[in-house]
Parts: sequence; structure tokens; C-alpha cells
Amino acid sequence: MRLEKLDEAQQAPLKMPRGSLRMPDGRVLQPIMGYDIRQGPTGAIMNKVTKDAILESKGWYFAPTRFVVSASLDNTARFGVLMHVSMSYPTHAPAWDEIKGVRSLFFPKQVDVVMVLPKESDYVNVHEFCYHLWQAPQSWDML
Repeated sequence: MRLEKLDEAQQAPLKMPRGSLRMPDGRVLQPIMGYDIRQGPTGAIMNKVTKDAILESKGWYFAPTRFVVSASLDNTARFGVLMHVSMSYPTHAPAWDEIKGVRSLFFPKQVDVVMVLPKESDYVNVHEFCYHLWQAPQSWDML
């Protein structure tokens, strides 16, 4: 029974945030007007199926440090619509506290989130310092 309730929370459709976003450390991420993940460098390597699966995407930017956050709602073939969030700096990886901070902006506390390292045949590295968070399609249920 517990697993069913957790899975209901996991599978509830998430909503894309609007406007500026305040990180837990106080930084304010400004929206990137007209942002579409399918049009950037990542979009150049996406196949048609992947591009068509993106239902909505938005981007945010913290200018002083050039920190970029991108989010999309992706209609996955296997699990339905899942939130996908990426974050990056141009010259270094985000710190763990920043990863947790971004997680808190996009995912409810009761939803499990994963960082996936795909099998080698599916691995693509467009940006060396970009990390990705995905809404887990089922509860991790570690306890």
C-alpha cells in the first residue's frame, strides 16, 4: 500500500515554474526569454523522436557566474511525462549544494529525483560541466 501512494506522488504531472527563481542561497535566476532546448547545441544532436517528445522547455540564467538552468517536460515512451532539469557553468561543474538547490526549485520534496549515467551506447556529452536531474518514474522507496 505504501508503495502505491508513493508512486502516485512520483507519477503526478509536474508543472514548469514561471518567472524568476530564487535559489536557497539567495541567488535569483532570471528567465531566458524565448528559450527552447530544441534550438540550442543539444537540439542539434537530438533525433526527431527526442525533439517531438519535449512538450515544454524553459531556461534561467544567473549572469554574474554564468550559471544556466534548463528544464523540460519530456513525454517519454516508457514512463509518460517526466520533468528533466539540467544545470551548468561554462568552466566548472555545479557544487552539490547547487544541485540540491536546483532540485528544490523544480521537484516537490516527496518526489524522488535521479541523476542518470546511461549505458555507453546511449551516452552523449555535449557540455562537460552539465548535470541532469530526472523525475524518477517510480518511488525509490529506500526506507
